[in-house]
Amino acid sequence: MALKELENFRKKYPQYGDMNDRELALKLAKKYPDAYGYLAKKVAGKKKAWTISTPEELVKSGFSPISAGLIATGQQLSSPLWKYGNILLGGLPNKALQAMGYEAPEAKIRIATPFGEKDITPITDTVAGVGGFIRGVPMKIGGRIASKIPGGRTLLSGAGLGVLKGATQLGLAAGLTTPLEESFQNWKARAMRATGAGAFGAITGGISGIASHFSKLLSEPVQLKTAEQVRSGFRGLKDRLTNWFGKKIIQYQKAHPTKRIDLTKQMKTFEEGLEDKAKFRTLLRVSPRLRKAKLKVAAGQDLTLKETQDLINQLKNTILENQLAGFKVRPSVGEVRNFINSLQKQKHLTFPQMKYTDKVYGEMETYSKSVEEYMKYGKTAKGLKTMFSNPEQTKALRTILPKEVFQQAQQLVKAQKMSKQAVRVIDYLIRYGILYKVAQNLLKNVHIGGGYEIERGE
Repeated sequence: MALKELENFRKKYPQYGDMNDRELALKLAKKYPDAYGYLAKKVAGKKKAWTISTPEELVKSGFSPISAGLIATGQQLSSPLWKYGNILLGGLPNKALQAMGYEAPEAKIRIATPFGEKDITPITDTVAGVGGFIRGVPMKIGGRIASKIPGGRTLLSGAGLGVLKGATQLGLAAGLTTPLEESFQNWKARAMRATGAGAFGAITGGISGIASHFSKLLSEPVQLKTAEQVRSGFRGLKDRLTNWFGKKIIQYQKAHPTKRIDLTKQMKTFEEGLEDKAKFRTLLRVSPRLRKAKLKVAAGQDLTLKETQDLINQLKNTILENQLAGFKVRPSVGEVRNFINSLQKQKHLTFPQMKYTDKVYGEMETYSKSVEEYMKYGKTAKGLKTMFSNPEQTKALRTILPKEVFQQAQQLVKAQKMSKQAVRVIDYLIRYGILYKVAQNLLKNVHIGGGYEIERGE
């Protein structure tokens, strides 16, 4: 731990920020014995467990700039790494060094910014301390004990039991951690520290309990349940949709029992529009309903609404199922679609009410196809994320799933995306922060101009 007097001196004279406590204390005691002479005694009994040098000091010792940069980076990173490991093990490593008459050295971590060189030691110390505490043995012991407390099934009980779990885990972890300046047997200080941490843990535990309630919804069993709900809703939707459409056709035909659809012009235009008559014969071979319609038209008979709709559906399936692929001479998909469109127009002209019915049926059919895509991998979180990233598939889920299931899934997918981005940002900060520090130390002693020269500090 830095002496308070030295911290105040560094604030007043920041140019001494890179000098370690022992070196600075001895120099001040030597130059100003009346004011700082007592500092020599404070640091005299403390020996550094290992050395942390600057690149300049290593270059003076005979190292090359590159070697000096690499060694200095490793030594400087040893300070936050030691702090991380010390907290990870509940402060015991520092107590062990103290018992042997040593102390861990501290490094000043600086980075270059557009606003000049900045000291980020407080930040690295905080990250090391918080990270070590969260991942540490005391926290794991507290977590093991807190895990015995059952979780709640409802949002309210989850929050309440989360408060209890958080207070237990964080309180025990703080009580089991020993600061360097504190005696190991200071039970009063441990109790006070555990109480304060427990209060904070109660808040975070309550929040965690609420978050846990929602995160459980993305567990494997719930994902399977959600997928089954999608499947059930999909099957029910298709059945309802087919029945509804069939009933509409019967209803419209009953309202006009003698009305028929004349397809003479459409059949003739399609057949004559094909350059090769063999194309039409191929389509006749794969579509029994087209053969039947051709015979009726040839006999001067018109088709009922149901017969026309059945013909349209079969022609659509011919395209979707690629039934024409095995024929060398065949009409193109575009030609068949144009034929279907002409049949639809004639159907709507004869039965105008079918235009709206077809529109509704088409929209619902789009939803059905979207769900079919989801069902290929619907048991996984990836499937849900894919669905919510597609507007049409999101509409499909909104239509098919129960309202509360849809809302829960939507919230969880958003939370999952946010957590993924947060982890990615932390990963980038750690990786590129370390790489930048290495590069900074490597180049610190190299001046780049017309060539390069080594600058040795004094």
